[in-house]
Amino acid sequence: MKKQLLFVFALLTCGALSAQVYLSENFDGAGTALPAGWSVTTADATSDGWLRDVAGNLASNAWGYPDNGTKIMSTNDDGCNCNKSADRLIFPSVDLSTGTSPFLVFDQYYFNQTYQGATETTFLEVSTDGGTTWTQLQEIPANTVNGWQTVAFSLADYAGDAAVLVSLLYDDGGGWLYGFGIDNASIQEQPSGLNIAVSGFTAAPLIEAIPTLVNASQVVVGRELYFVVDLVNNSGEMINSFDVTVSNGSQTVTQSFTGMNMAWLAAESVVLDNAIAANAGNNNFNVTISNINGGSDDNAGDNTAASQAIAGVTLHPDKAVVIEEATGTWCGWCPRGTVMMDYMADTYPNNFIGIAVHNADPMTVTAYDTWMGGQISGYPSILADRDGSVYDPLDMEDQVVAKAQDAPAVTCNVTHSLSGSTLTVDVSATYNENLSGDYRFNVILVEDHVTGSGGQWPQTNYYSGGGNGPMGSFDEAGASVSGLFYDHVGRALLGGTTGTASSLPASGTAGNTYTYQYTTTVDATWNLGWMKPVVLVINASTGEIVNAKFSELTIQVNEVPSLDNSLIVYPNPSNGIINIQSNMMNVRQADVRVYSATGELVLNRQINDIRQQNVLDVTEFGSGIYTILIEAEGHTATRRVTVAK
Repeated sequence: MKKQLLFVFALLTCGALSAQVYLSENFDGAGTALPAGWSVTTADATSDGWLRDVAGNLASNAWGYPDNGTKIMSTNDDGCNCNKSADRLIFPSVDLSTGTSPFLVFDQYYFNQTYQGATETTFLEVSTDGGTTWTQLQEIPANTVNGWQTVAFSLADYAGDAAVLVSLLYDDGGGWLYGFGIDNASIQEQPSGLNIAVSGFTAAPLIEAIPTLVNASQVVVGRELYFVVDLVNNSGEMINSFDVTVSNGSQTVTQSFTGMNMAWLAAESVVLDNAIAANAGNNNFNVTISNINGGSDDNAGDNTAASQAIAGVTLHPDKAVVIEEATGTWCGWCPRGTVMMDYMADTYPNNFIGIAVHNADPMTVTAYDTWMGGQISGYPSILADRDGSVYDPLDMEDQVVAKAQDAPAVTCNVTHSLSGSTLTVDVSATYNENLSGDYRFNVILVEDHVTGSGGQWPQTNYYSGGGNGPMGSFDEAGASVSGLFYDHVGRALLGGTTGTASSLPASGTAGNTYTYQYTTTVDATWNLGWMKPVVLVINASTGEIVNAKFSELTIQVNEVPSLDNSLIVYPNPSNGIINIQSNMMNVRQADVRVYSATGELVLNRQINDIRQQNVLDVTEFGSGIYTILIEAEGHTATRRVTVAK
């Protein structure tokens, strides 16, 4: 049995203005026993109920809590896998006889999840007869952020009562579910005054290809940094507007936000439209919130915050970082790697070399796939210069920037020639420092624009529909994407997975250039016009890649495809849904016009990438013969299609 572990991206905390507090408990202190006055009941003796400890000690294989630095209360159904159909956490009795607008406030970590047909629920219940009977006040909603979230529930119906018991009742629905975490619990009056607090502040680069902001500790000088500010309303007054100002001391951006409608304890994350380019060295930013509802905050001390410093760096022109991606057409999360590899190739052409290592699909190279499977624990994953760690595809930019700053120990070069079906690849390495040990050459043949139809060629796509966030154009595509051209595909290993033994001397001298030659027979399935050799220098003792380089030229271009001889239009005849696609090199955008048999223009549109499968819909124009005219960067092609409905 396998469950998905929730990863934590944000920790939300909040404070509050001065208000009457009837009960307050942060669950800290010595030991793990329940705090005084607190109690727990369960459905039967199999349940371990609610436990108090630090987050790490309360975690299980598939359910854990963000470490907020303090002890918490938890009921963990994943860890217990027992009868948690009635795990009740009972607060101490409180006297609300003088209350007017009391609220229950606490931090929670809970997602109301479903697993194997069962769904967990948690209810807020209240008793005024010492716990003999309980009134269900409401079901606790799931978190809206993937971290601790502060929530508040009105107890106004019990204002005036002298003995009020509050409880949280967790129910695992009879299944093996996850759990509920609670911290910083209080019963208090809603505070007066005006107070908005900065609970988080991040500066991050934007990956335009997705598009999304991704945290980074260092970026290339000149890279634009955008700003995310996490806010929480700590006052009883509705907050509708405020100004956000970010500055690094010499540059400042300010943006006004209106129509926010933030009630008490409501949390919002705002992203500023304007960016600031990274300078060399540490980039430190400060944020200030002002002009709240057109006035001043009653607690200005929490209106400011500083971001974590981001280093602005320069990359060395001779250092290329090899990113090897574990992927497969069956892997629904792997479009993330596809998007990132293309983005990196466009953004860092001199410092990035991407190689897609396919698994269980038509592009699999068995030896490469087997080796990669021994390095990783899941798909998609990436290796960066084989440094001994495994990363997510979203880490590509951070890894390239981190590893491409210093002058490489060797500078690589690669050339090639083709005679009949024999490919010869000549490689060289100029040592920039003395090196001793088991260093080796390797050559990997990498092909772009690989495509096929049927079987295992379509890409499974979990980003379809946008429910898992943006991901290039994949969030607009279907759950299975046909007609893709796959780039960066590792097609052959000329030196095995770890390089050719004795291809470099045991002791190399700075200033010397060492060479080696590889030969291989061209596979009939390779498209040489889209293939380039990559030379690697590997430290076989550590497994790490010292440096690498792409060939500047593809292996061979005997016949450059034209738009006309590469255009595919199908099916023909059609029911009105027509697919068009071309593998013409260096052509993406195209203008498409469709004419009826009488010469009437019935459809006119622009295609962003003619290399991908594009759909034309002419069903509304009826049956007949249609002429499709395509123009792309000075090239023209026409096709006639019969539509029979």
